[in-house]
Amino acid sequence: MMGAELILSKASQLEDLFVSCQAKLQSTRETINGTDISLGNVKKQHADKIVQLEYTEKAIEVTKLLIGELSEKSIRKLQELLTYGMQTIFDDKNYSIEIEIADRGDLKTAEFFLVESVGNNIHKCKLRDSVGGGVQVVVSFILRIYFMLSLGLRRFLILDESLSQLSEAYVEGLFKFIRQCNADLGFNILWITHDVRYISYADSIYRMTNGNLKKER
Repeated sequence: MMGAELILSKASQLEDLFVSCQAKLQSTRETINGTDISLGNVKKQHADKIVQLEYTEKAIEVTKLLIGELSEKSIRKLQELLTYGMQTIFDDKNYSIEIEIADRGDLKTAEFFLVESVGNNIHKCKLRDSVGGGVQVVVSFILRIYFMLSLGLRRFLILDESLSQLSEAYVEGLFKFIRQCNADLGFNILWITHDVRYISYADSIYRMTNGNLKKER
């Protein structure tokens, strides 16, 4: 009997150990699954940022190509609009945008510079070298507004997950600039986004769920 009891005791211990190992294995699987989801989100966010920056670069390149068709007065207006937008949105910075035009034979070229005044010092760098993607996506956004005005297009913008790289500190300034564009220039903007930072600034809110659109406010 003592041998049987010992075997039963060992079997019970092994069963407890097996249950414990199962629990640890399940916990490890959940951790791995959670890591996969987090990694997937990071990859998606990274891909979204790359698309936004590529879009910005394309907008600036298109602007450069059109420089040859713009008059000096038009270029000055573009520079003023960019500077005004930057100073409205980044209200804690003393930013301005400079566009330098160069002649290369029969072709005019342009380079965009971000200029920041700090006390008596002035820092100037090419826009593509500026700090952070927030500045670049804002410039891209303002360029779209400028060319819609210049080309006489309908003043209606659709923004799909745009400007998500903008820091929280500048969201209020962004919507101040947008409201001025709406009021002074007659723009209407449809913004498609998952970014909850923007909800309180919207005039109307619609939510898409399983293909169904419903007005929330």
